[in-house]
Amino acid sequence: MIRHLDIFTNERRLQQQSSLSLLKETRLGIEGAFWLRKLLQNSGKEPATAAIGGIPIGLKNAIEKELGLLKSFGIIPFFVFNGLSVIRKDKPFSTEDTRPSKRAQAWDAYEKGKHDQAYNTWASSGFIHQPDLLYFVFNVLKDNDVEFMRAPYFAWGQKGTCNWLSKKTILNDLTISDEQFLDVCILAGFEYCTTFPPLNTEFSSFTFKSVHDLIKQYKTGFNAVQNYADHPGVIKQNYMDIFCRTRCAIKYHLVLTDEGKVEPLNSDNAPSDIHEFIGYRLPDEIYYYLSKGLMSPQVINTLISGVLIENPPLCNGDTQEYRRFLNELLELRAQAMGLLTQPLHQFYQSRKVVSLYWFEPNAEHVLSHNVAPSVHEILSTWNVLGRGLEDEKKAQKVDIYFLFKVCCSTATDDQAAKTIMPKNNDKLIETREEILANVLWELLQLRKFLTTSHKHTSWGAAFKKALGSSKSKTDSHQEQLFSALELIRFGYLNGNPYSRSYYGSPTVGTEEERKHILLISRTLSMVSPKYQGKPWVGPISRELLAFNSFVKALNRSLRNLCEMLTLSTFLNRDCLNERNDYLDIALSLPFVHDVNTGLGIIAKTYLENIITSSAENGNKISEFRINETLKKLDELFTACVDVKSNLNDGFSFWDEVIVAVKSLKSSDDISNDLASQFLNANQWLSARRF
Repeated sequence: MIRHLDIFTNERRLQQQSSLSLLKETRLGIEGAFWLRKLLQNSGKEPATAAIGGIPIGLKNAIEKELGLLKSFGIIPFFVFNGLSVIRKDKPFSTEDTRPSKRAQAWDAYEKGKHDQAYNTWASSGFIHQPDLLYFVFNVLKDNDVEFMRAPYFAWGQKGTCNWLSKKTILNDLTISDEQFLDVCILAGFEYCTTFPPLNTEFSSFTFKSVHDLIKQYKTGFNAVQNYADHPGVIKQNYMDIFCRTRCAIKYHLVLTDEGKVEPLNSDNAPSDIHEFIGYRLPDEIYYYLSKGLMSPQVINTLISGVLIENPPLCNGDTQEYRRFLNELLELRAQAMGLLTQPLHQFYQSRKVVSLYWFEPNAEHVLSHNVAPSVHEILSTWNVLGRGLEDEKKAQKVDIYFLFKVCCSTATDDQAAKTIMPKNNDKLIETREEILANVLWELLQLRKFLTTSHKHTSWGAAFKKALGSSKSKTDSHQEQLFSALELIRFGYLNGNPYSRSYYGSPTVGTEEERKHILLISRTLSMVSPKYQGKPWVGPISRELLAFNSFVKALNRSLRNLCEMLTLSTFLNRDCLNERNDYLDIALSLPFVHDVNTGLGIIAKTYLENIITSSAENGNKISEFRINETLKKLDELFTACVDVKSNLNDGFSFWDEVIVAVKSLKSSDDISNDLASQFLNANQWLSARRF
């Protein structure tokens, strides 16, 4: 979004308003990023998301309301979302990030009881990272039969313009040419290019007119920047380079043609060094899969740029534990990178890729992805076809939504042997279920739930036992249980306090009871409650938000690994490539949506209320007190459909985790201290359940 262009055009009365009925039966191209940003600033605005994490609770309703409006006017929308990022040469973390300080200010205000001030500050803290929402948005669009695609790079290169502004009218009003208008917009600044430093000082407020005047004076943007070559801001940002790169990236942006090829705009005049300002070229096949939603851009962006930038999470990531966890995720992230580079050119296979953290921006953490044997070679025995999969589904009496359970069925030597199937070029993996099952089996092996001979490790055995203990025939906690076991193995799902204390820690009961509540609420916070589509109302907890940062970092890494396992299957021709269910495959992969801290907060509030009410009744816990507490919670957490059923679901998940913990304790895979934390908390909880 070009800085202050809307203000300028409004002041000059250049904005035109017409009835949407004029677009009746029009197939309207809509830039997805701009549309979603506007939605999140208006009907989908939920500052509480900055405090509880996850996806804005009312986003689905906001999207469907917008789609309903378009439909009511007979408009057929076609959304185009951003794909890969254009390569940047500026140093990561070279500009100040004000978001963490705003979030800290918001929490400080909230702790002091200034809730309105806190939510206003959160609203301006840039808490939404759009790429994290896109599969959720894609799912809603798909359910509403709305077409969309991802552009190879930025969406503005892919779609035809359809604005409420007449470019011709603007050019006539400004008395400048097309090329000059492009320079004005670049110097004004937008998401890819910062505002021209001499116009962006603390001594004078920026206006769009000031950029226009500059171009009128110097005729071109290049001349203007060159004239200020000695300006400290221009030198510091290397702005001449940024300006030239941005201009070329716009004029020669890569787009996906109807033939499925990726070509630059103005191709006849395009320079030969497009890779210098767009990024290194990838096979057209990857751009095609990206456009169809088979995978997200993050791992590919990291490869092209050579840098995985780790920004602070919503809690600000101040704990030693979280910062240590990022290093422990490097192996998992390197595996995902290795799966991407293995079928690509040697240039990519040998490319250095590092991770940079906001708290030590000059320290490079290398992602060692070029290893022998490659990850793909290690997993070469997974090629289970439909017959074997159907047999296991029937044996387990489950459907595709319980594929994790199917994939944990290799308990005996005979069962494991049936799944060892090297690639057969005459019989490729074909169906969506086959692709998903093999990807999950490969995930289980990489994460050491299965051995190279496809047998269960002790962690796999614990996972299988826990899945088998589930009493629900409809709901499943497969993903949450997998993540919980990973966090137990990493050492971050426990009842221990972090290296720094946060607002929202348990404050009621004895020290031992508070520790129980902390462990239980952390565990239950991994499960998403059922919401009514209304914004969050109720208490919040930075303590649980800090734990949510671990969950999100892990799940994002696992999601990327699943996507690269899937992409590897396609690029290595291990499956049928030409199909029409790419998005269905992506949406069926696990770890697709972020969870918020809602159920953890509900559980913490419930247990603290039970302690308080029982203390008033001689420490006796009665059914009456429990029902009274549940009634209070229904009145407090109005965003939830039903507090009791949500808690029941959370406690069912807790039971599954306990089964896994007991199994891991018996195999000596976790310490006695950690096992005791869970088992003692479980015994304490049993008297307080309903």
